[in-house]
Amino acid sequence: MDERALPRPIVQEDVEPELFVAGEPELEGPFAVGVTSDGQTLRMVLGNYSDPSTVSGRMFMKVAKGEMLLRVEPGAGSENMCLATKEGNCLIFPISQIPIMKNAAKGVIAIRMSASDRVLGCALSAAARQGLEVETSRGRSEIVRPTKFPISNRGNKGRLIIKRGDIKSVIYPTVEITDGMSD
Repeated sequence: MDERALPRPIVQEDVEPELFVAGEPELEGPFAVGVTSDGQTLRMVLGNYSDPSTVSGRMFMKVAKGEMLLRVEPGAGSENMCLATKEGNCLIFPISQIPIMKNAAKGVIAIRMSASDRVLGCALSAAARQGLEVETSRGRSEIVRPTKFPISNRGNKGRLIIKRGDIKSVIYPTVEITDGMSD
């Protein structure tokens, strides 16, 4: 043994209990979940945005040049993310698979796509028959939901919605925000 090596410190659990906590504590919701057009996703605690904004505003997500943040939705942590791409792929995965970020970041891969493909829309689904409604280039309306498409893991290519043609548009439901006060 090398003489220069320091002896190991003796840690006593009753004196320093914080050293014996297993891992980092899981952050509690509600969460803000966002998706970019290049298929990146991010989950943050909404409490980070409770302070008043600065002069330059609050940054939620770092977006690559030429891409855009499509949508940010609040979630409790138990919902599924439903995604649809321009070339007709869809993916459903639990948002618990998205790591929780403490600050603005680029995010992680939500769906893998070809270089020419783009994510058109996303929605959080808390119920089996709830999801993202899309319209195909042939005029058909389709709902990307867990009862129709399998729930899989984040980061794969997803399943085809349409074989001939592509997705023309995404139809978002009306979001109603109340202040919690009853009349």
